[in-house]
Amino acid sequence: MGKLVLVPAILCALCGCTSLQEATAHKIGCAPHDVAISEKTTTTSGTTWIATCHGHQYECKGVWSGDEPANIECTPAS
Repeated sequence: MGKLVLVPAILCALCGCTSLQEATAHKIGCAPHDVAISEKTTTTSGTTWIATCHGHQYECKGVWSGDEPANIECTPAS
């Protein structure tokens, strides 16, 4: 079973896939491993989520281009 999970991860790395944590990290100035994603909701108009990094929360939104997040915008949560 472990090999089945590893294959997509390797393919993603070789093809340049970007995780939501990685794409969000670039927008909020955190390392991807420090970003926690919650409250992810996807509709026909896009995806929204809350990103948390070092105790700070950000409200994010974006759309998907194929399998990758694109046009991401994050603002500090109020």
